[in-house]
Amino acid sequence: MGVSTKKQGSRKPRWKRRPDARPVEIAEAALDVFADEGFEAARLEDIAKLAGVSKGTIYLYYPSKEDLLVASVEHRIITNQSKVLPLFLAATSDADKELTRDHFRETFSSIFKVLREVLGSDQMSQAIKVVMAERRRSKRLRRLQAERLALAFHIIVNFLKKAHKAGAIDCPYPEAIARVMAGTVLSFALIDELLGTEPGSYIKKGPVEARQAVLDFLLRGFGLADGGK
Repeated sequence: MGVSTKKQGSRKPRWKRRPDARPVEIAEAALDVFADEGFEAARLEDIAKLAGVSKGTIYLYYPSKEDLLVASVEHRIITNQSKVLPLFLAATSDADKELTRDHFRETFSSIFKVLREVLGSDQMSQAIKVVMAERRRSKRLRRLQAERLALAFHIIVNFLKKAHKAGAIDCPYPEAIARVMAGTVLSFALIDELLGTEPGSYIKKGPVEARQAVLDFLLRGFGLADGGK
């Protein structure tokens, strides 16, 4: 099964043809097609057309269709993590800046804002669709997901440990709380997908007051009842 006639007619190459195709451009085009068509139905011809390269060029970078699947998801995960994880690291790496309650609240609010933007993006929506549809079939995809999540949890848990030790928050069980944090935020996109709506649509289109309520809820959990805006 190929791309539908409607999609095929409206889908145009995302990039102009270049002397050398970039792997990231092919990976991003692949994520588009995998999200629309599913892994089995996705055709390399359609991915190549969207990336503005030949089908043969794809094989120069990705020997198999599964290589391309894993690379497309990995690129999206790494891109998203690069927007969020440095904020956790920065909050505890500056030895000259005391990790106070106000500093924690400010940092956490900034992180939550970035997470809303990430989860509300079309690219994240595509990644969630692909991972949920294909992770059971692909052992490599499951391994990639586990590795990237483990890295994220390590950084977040370390952030919570240091904040607790400094007296900025009340968090005696950081490993458990890190999972609650992740589950709370990711639930917006995951539940949307399970309900058959666009993943992340609520966090992107829902009332600002509702998003603020979620942030305040999480901050209260850390003993910061006066969450702030």
